[in-house]
Amino acid sequence: MSQLHPSDTSILLGDAGTVICNCERITELEIRTAIVVGKAASVEEVSLKTRAGTACRACHCRINRILEGKPAKCGGPCSRCDDCGCIAALCACQNG
Repeated sequence: MSQLHPSDTSILLGDAGTVICNCERITELEIRTAIVVGKAASVEEVSLKTRAGTACRACHCRINRILEGKPAKCGGPCSRCDDCGCIAALCACQNG
């Protein structure tokens, strides 16, 4: 098992209930764990370790934001609607 440096553990504070990849039902915590423990350094590496981003790819921007140390949600068209959970660009709540 790999050893975590104390400064690495903060990235593991991702929410286990927040789904980042809806197609594969991969959570923020699973992605952050792949980055820290699995040493994934790109969307492709995260995808190999978790399956996130392997289907429709709408979550690639959220995975990139996590890799950059930012919150997954940016408020852009690939964010999820707070009301219905759909991707904002496809959401009936925001577009209808």
